[in-house]
Amino acid sequence: MKKILLTAILPILIQPQLNAAENAQDTLRYMTYNIRREGKEAKPERLWENRLPMITALLQKLKPDIMGLQEPTHKQIQDLQDALPHFAAFGESRGASWWGLGTDEANPILYNKEIFSLLEYDTFATNKLDGLWNWLSPKKTGWLPRICTWGKFKVNKTGQKFYLYNTHFDHMYPEAQKRCAHTIVNHIDTQNSDKLPVIVTGDFNTAFKDDIAAIFDNFAHVRTIAKKTEGPEETATGWDDTKPNTWIDHILVTKDTAEVLTYQVLEHETDNYPSDHRPVFADLNFKIKKGQ
Repeated sequence: MKKILLTAILPILIQPQLNAAENAQDTLRYMTYNIRREGKEAKPERLWENRLPMITALLQKLKPDIMGLQEPTHKQIQDLQDALPHFAAFGESRGASWWGLGTDEANPILYNKEIFSLLEYDTFATNKLDGLWNWLSPKKTGWLPRICTWGKFKVNKTGQKFYLYNTHFDHMYPEAQKRCAHTIVNHIDTQNSDKLPVIVTGDFNTAFKDDIAAIFDNFAHVRTIAKKTEGPEETATGWDDTKPNTWIDHILVTKDTAEVLTYQVLEHETDNYPSDHRPVFADLNFKIKKGQ
């Protein structure tokens, strides 16, 4: 497994804003954000080199304490090293090591090293092709390999331990999405023998309802339990906030383990878009205090 440390200094100065950790010792900001993979684009303003300054400024402004990103390539993660001096990142890509399909995208978890200690981590496949039948049945597994990165953390000030899983589901087939969900829940059930709180972040490419919500039956969507919600419901824009969007980017937490103070989907403030998804974040603290 490869470990990427983010160590450089943000070159862009923006208006300071307090993060959750500065407001309360136990309240931290968790984010999920599909930053759009680097590659060819229909318009030059959507190229990664033109979006990078907007994304780094946005992250510096929002001040998440820990976040799950979707779609970044190794180069994009390296570029972010120039933005977040206090953050570390980890997570394998789904490139050559995942059957050679797709691009070198990862689902990395980025965390503030001053706030958290990383105790364990890994990346696993959520729709592993396990036979010829799967190759002939894309509706069962999807064509591209999908992965999930997880970490076990300790909050340094409180000693609270928890897990965070970050993923990106198949974008075409409901059966493949359900397979991804089942694989993650089964992994959590096996890994979390000490019954710590678990947060799941990711781009599910589907709403959190019906079959997907039933699979994550031990989890609550933070939007449904937040004391305060801000922003639109929809999280994916397709580069255009004026058209109907979709609710596909989610933050989940095991039921009855956290108090969610704020949930927000951030709308774009200009005609230039950092990504074709909106950043989603929640300020929460854990109700149970295990592992202190």
